Amino acid sequence: MRIYSCFPERITEMQHWNPTLVTNVDLHHMQLETFHVGTLVNLQVLNLSDNAITSIEKSGLEQCVRLRSLNLSKNRLARERCLPVLPYDMC
Repeated sequence: MRIYSCFPERITEMQHWNPTLVTNVDLHHMQLETFHVGTLVNLQVLNLSDNAITSIEKSGLEQCVRLRSLNLSKNRLARERCLPVLPYDMC
């Protein structure tokens, strides 16, 4: 299952939501300040570019062990705040 730019009206249409089926999420340019993806355990691609995210702590990224592409460009992150969360340096 792929979710691209999930808008609230589309989410309410999903009757049988199964977060373990989600592999790709694109939420770029959505004015996000925070996010949580811990239930998306099969997530492989996550695009959060061009938002207002200041921290990835408590975001659930450590649960996304299959994540192979993470785009956090054009956010307000401090590089040193990424290191404790990610198992390897993706920032």
